Amino acid sequence: MITRDGHAGRAYDVTGPELIGAERRAEIFSAVGGRSVEVVDVDEEEFASVLVDQGGLPIAAAQLVASFGRATREGDLDALSDDFQELVGRPPRGLHTVLEKLSVEAPSVA
Repeated sequence: MITRDGHAGRAYDVTGPELIGAERRAEIFSAVGGRSVEVVDVDEEEFASVLVDQGGLPIAAAQLVASFGRATREGDLDALSDDFQELVGRPPRGLHTVLEKLSVEAPSVA
């Protein structure tokens, strides 16, 4: 458990069991949500502008948020680790499994 001794100053890379690209995420969201989800590429500068104009973020924060899309597309965030299993004692669940569980447990919205 992370609250016990031996974790001070450590950083953990807690990931799921697999790398999932945008197309695969869209497939999973479609399957679990019951309606089609498409991947739409968004220009980084345009996205930052929307975050500023409609979301009220400061420009520097908006640019940082928008940069995650580029980093994801370029594979900069592609990492798998076994930190979750070492910390929790069981393997992580996949996105499909987590979303299915959430959709079953979530209250119905009419």
